[in-house]
This record gives sequence, C-alpha cells and structure tokens, in this order.
Amino acid sequence: MIFQLSMYYMSFVPLWISVIIMDAKSLWYDKTINPWTEYISIACIVICSILSFFVMRKGLNSGNNQNRNQAELKEAKEEKFLIAEFLMAYIFPLFAFDFSQWVGVVLFLIFFGIFGWQCITHKYLCVNVVLDVMGYKVYDCKLNDEGAEIEKKILSKRKLRSETNHSLVYTAINNDYVIDITVNKK
Repeated sequence: MIFQLSMYYMSFVPLWISVIIMDAKSLWYDKTINPWTEYISIACIVICSILSFFVMRKGLNSGNNQNRNQAELKEAKEEKFLIAEFLMAYIFPLFAFDFSQWVGVVLFLIFFGIFGWQCITHKYLCVNVVLDVMGYKVYDCKLNDEGAEIEKKILSKRKLRSETNHSLVYTAINNDYVIDITVNKK
C-alpha cells in the first residue's frame, strides 16, 4: 500500500512544482503577511516528494521475488495516456484551489484524499510523469502463459516489440499492471 500511495503522490509532480512556484512567489515577490501556509506547504511537498520517490524507486527495482511470473510475449503496443486524466490530476486543482490560503489547501486535501482513496482502493495506476522521466513506458501486451493467452499492461524500461517472441519475467503492481523485471543477459 505504501508503494501505491507513493505512485499516486508522484503522479502529481507537475502540480507540486506549480504549487511550490506559487508559494515561492507569494513569499518572496508578494511578501505575504502570514507566510506559514506557504512555508508548511513547501516543506510538506519537498519531504513527501523525496520519501515517495525513494519508496517508488525501491518498489520498481525490487523485483518482488514472491510474485514472479514468466510468459512468452506475443504482442506489444505502447499505450498512450488519456488527456482527460492529465487535466483532472494536474490542471483542475490549479484553477479550483487557492494554495496560498488555508481554506484552499484544506479543500484541495479533501479532493486529493478522496481521489487518492479511490485510486489506491481500486489499485489504479495514474499518469505518472516521473515514471516517464525514469524511462518507463506502458505497453498493452498479449502473453502466452503456459498455453493460455492473457492480456496485461506492462510497465517496462525496455522497448517491447511484438515481432519477436521472447520470454518475459514480470511481477504484478495491481490486477491490470505488471512490471517487466526480465534480466537482460549480456
């Protein structure tokens, strides 16, 4: 659950950067009278971002030995994310909430908490810019698992191609998404 929470938090990185910029402007350019909202906001965002990044990176690199599966890759197509999800996660909060006022922060935290509860409860993987920066892509894949054809969304640093049938070792993130943990032999 901590890994999923970290993935969810890191999916909001563009928003966190925007909030830090708005708070910094409020502190140093507008010279706000009561700066505590901005100081607390910046500190919380920085601390949570650092912790979430390390938890997410550890979760992605661990290889989760307990749930390893192996299958033959039959078909792979890179998935393109929906713009509506991006707008909901990153753009809507900037227009809807005033992050320089306590009431705006509280209202956003209610939205963020409910949206997060839904994402984590349903094990939903949000659009995540940090994963893209780390080199991960999402592929819609068809796998042959001991004679049965299954479909999975695979998060991989490798470029998966469907023209070559090769073995793939993976571990589950949730019911729909798995991480490619195949070790490349040199």
